[in-house]
Amino acid sequence: MLDDLMHDGKRISLAAHNDLSSIYRLQGARTAQDVDAGTLLDMLGKERTAFVAVCEEAYARRFKRLQRDARTLREETARLSTLRRTAEVGC
Repeated sequence: MLDDLMHDGKRISLAAHNDLSSIYRLQGARTAQDVDAGTLLDMLGKERTAFVAVCEEAYARRFKRLQRDARTLREETARLSTLRRTAEVGC
């Protein structure tokens, strides 16, 4: 399901595995792993929210690093593409 949503260009929110609403906490769940898989799939389908195996304390730090790495990769790819086009024109 996640793959289908991504390939369809749908936006998906990522949440820390312990960032559960109070209703699930009242049911005894401490992390998304404690919630029924069917419920998590339903949340993915309806709310487009996926839980990642990162706690709230590390969430911002890890995703900022991931964002920085993705930006660097995109910039390097664009730079290589420009160099390749320049080399092709020069031949």
